[in-house]
Amino acid sequence: MDTALDGLKKMIIKAEKNLSKQGADIIEELSSENRYAQLLRCVIFRYEMLKLYTAAISLLKTALISADLRSEGLIKLKAWVTQQYEKDCVEKTGQKIRDTEEWWKGINAFSVDVCLTSRKDIVGLEIAEIRSQAYEKNGMLEPEPREGISSLIAFPQTGEAIPYQEYIINEVGYEARNELTRLRSEIIRLQFEGRDELLSLSDALFFYISAAEFALRMKKAGIPVCIPAFSELAVINAQAAYMPELALTGAETPVANDIYLGSGGYASLITGPNSSGKTCYIMLAGQLLFLFQLGCFLPCASAELKPADKILTLFATGESDTGEDSRMGMEVIKIADITKAMTPRSLILLNEPMTSTSAAEGIEICTDLLIELISKRVSSMMVTHFTDIYELLVTRLEAAGLSQRLKSYIMTTSQGSDNTISYLYKLKEAPPQRSSHARAVVGKLGVTLDSMLERLDSLGLDIRPQDTAWKRLRKEMLG
Repeated sequence: MDTALDGLKKMIIKAEKNLSKQGADIIEELSSENRYAQLLRCVIFRYEMLKLYTAAISLLKTALISADLRSEGLIKLKAWVTQQYEKDCVEKTGQKIRDTEEWWKGINAFSVDVCLTSRKDIVGLEIAEIRSQAYEKNGMLEPEPREGISSLIAFPQTGEAIPYQEYIINEVGYEARNELTRLRSEIIRLQFEGRDELLSLSDALFFYISAAEFALRMKKAGIPVCIPAFSELAVINAQAAYMPELALTGAETPVANDIYLGSGGYASLITGPNSSGKTCYIMLAGQLLFLFQLGCFLPCASAELKPADKILTLFATGESDTGEDSRMGMEVIKIADITKAMTPRSLILLNEPMTSTSAAEGIEICTDLLIELISKRVSSMMVTHFTDIYELLVTRLEAAGLSQRLKSYIMTTSQGSDNTISYLYKLKEAPPQRSSHARAVVGKLGVTLDSMLERLDSLGLDIRPQDTAWKRLRKEMLG
């Protein structure tokens, strides 16, 4: 039994050795068949990576070396770039690449002589030419061959050329083996240890490239662009600020406005007619602060801002998805969430809150809310049609010695003798106007009181509100 087991053991060991030898032979055979393809891929990949890495590190070093950085992230990036620039000898590598480019022009195209049978079966392939530039011909469907090229196929392939792809690439590597070997010897010792860390920053770098392109688009549109500064006194202090969407997509250059909001519990109350630009104004304020904290250029003549820990907003909302909460109920819930989340470093933007309830109740809630924000030293902006809020706020804030923390702004308009209104979209500091220009606003839509009265007279109807004529008129006007 022992002899049989020993014999079986020897047979297994011999089989394992044979299998191992066969596997090694197969691997060696495959390796020998495509070793020039491997040479081509490895050398060119390393060379192109070195070029990109060297260019990126050099560009970052140039951009960051003279910048006045206050962002902790950018300060760390600058330190890493400086360290990696020296560690990887980027200056030396850059010079080596420039010297290499004098003789190495790359492989961007090659032509293949194909030997076919009468049945169009391929029986032989041979590399006829290798080029550093692409061929003029752009595709297989072009009717006329150029420079002897009858068809052109891009690599890598996913079609009928797949079985021959590795062979062809190997042949290209073989034809270019001398240049590839020389290139490998030139670059093999050049370092780029920071490439993985640099690649991990790609998403952030792509964002800032997009931000730079945004700034260039703004300048091309004639909009001033500035590098914002830090402020200790104001959340936002911007001169000649432009709404980015309007600047880039509008038919005309939008109107610029100054924006100021003190930090530590100041409030801006903004009133004016419908469609006069109030909502755009507070949206712009939020956008400027957001872009500032992302490290972007701002569409302003100049700007100073103070970073905020949160930008909390309340814009028009509808009922809840389940229908259990009304619009007012949803606004109350959102206001409660805002007051729980806010800190003295937050910015609160409120767009026409509490318009879904009675004017008296809406005024009371909005007044109490602004008083709470000011007393808790949270800066805010509120757009509202409740002009009575201002006087109530002034009275209560004066009693507390805080009246200087409230600023009232109005969106200016011009009104003609025929009650037509022109929007100027320009903000100025002033108490709210009593008139909301309702007649002028609907007049811009073609509805005037005179036309309504004339229509009523032609129908012989009374204009008393309780009269059924109002229902008939409304039905007729709505079609």
